[in-house]
Amino acid sequence: LIGIGSHSYQHINLTNLGHSEIMDQLTSSKKVLEQYSAKPIDAVAFPYGNYNEDVVSASQEAGYKYLIAGGDVLNKYRHSVFPRMGVLSGATYSFNILSLNWGFKKFGF
Repeated sequence: LIGIGSHSYQHINLTNLGHSEIMDQLTSSKKVLEQYSAKPIDAVAFPYGNYNEDVVSASQEAGYKYLIAGGDVLNKYRHSVFPRMGVLSGATYSFNILSLNWGFKKFGF
């Protein structure tokens, strides 16, 4: 299973931008990726893991279903923003599965 998602157009910290600039970063990236993908791009991982209310709402407005942030996710966003969880190449399969399972349980998924 492989999916392609957006990471913004220029990998800029979106929390430092105004709403129209955030929308431009998100929609431009989505448009470019969809030109080369057989499927719609419906996931975005926020650059540097940073997000705020405007970034979340702009992402949803731009048509993203899956919003991914680094680090902890605040409770008010726990049903719309997924935490980024790494899979370690040197770890065992069992360790990675348990790690992912713990992460999803922690955030109520």
